[in-house]
Amino acid sequence: MRINSSHQTARIIQVYAPHSGHDDDEYDAFLDEIAALLHDQKATHTIVMGDFNAKIGKRMNNEIVVGSFGCGVRNDRGAKLIEFCDINNLRIANSFFNKSLSRKWTWRSPNGETFSELDFILCQSMTTVCDVSILNRFNTGSDHRLVRATFCFCKQKRWSRRQPMKQPVRRSMIRPIYRQSVANHFRDNPIDDSNNINDAYETIVRNITAAMQSAESQEILPATFSTETRDLLRIRREMKQDRNPATCIEYAELCKLI
Repeated sequence: MRINSSHQTARIIQVYAPHSGHDDDEYDAFLDEIAALLHDQKATHTIVMGDFNAKIGKRMNNEIVVGSFGCGVRNDRGAKLIEFCDINNLRIANSFFNKSLSRKWTWRSPNGETFSELDFILCQSMTTVCDVSILNRFNTGSDHRLVRATFCFCKQKRWSRRQPMKQPVRRSMIRPIYRQSVANHFRDNPIDDSNNINDAYETIVRNITAAMQSAESQEILPATFSTETRDLLRIRREMKQDRNPATCIEYAELCKLI
């Protein structure tokens, strides 16, 4: 699945690996197929998730693919998966979050005695991952549990240095007016017991928000820099852009004055 926005693209690849009843050649072919998909199309963010039927276990030898919170004991296919992630610059996101053992395992054996972590979410960078957890109470009708990851792909807003300085304002709330306004709004817009809980909640929020707005006061604070200081800052910017060696002493004195 490919999700496009104005400035980013997220690509999600859902997989299901051959289980232990298949030979290693089939598992290698499975990993090769994912590698081909990874190099087929480029995206800002790529996520590979699903049942990998592999146990990665604990981190070994300062591996960067596995985090500090791996689960269980690594098997051969877990080693293959880690090698695959290392080659394709992927991270196993499950292992980077400290969860209790009961919130780590994703598969339970039919006899209910063996618990393993076989389902993983792979990503290119952990800076975009907020959390990876198990949905324990959701009944899938399967011997696997759902794995949920939370990502943040927000693009940081870059502020221009040339934006004009805003006059600082101190906002406060006049409590007696607020209390009276709350009473007035709930009198004029009461909560109807016949409505559902969502309508009642919206009425409460609407009344409190209107009361806060009517009780808010604003006080304009003095500017951080005076007009004279701003003029000096402007002159210094102009002198710095010119980079004239003859005015270096004048520039240093101006910096001290500012």
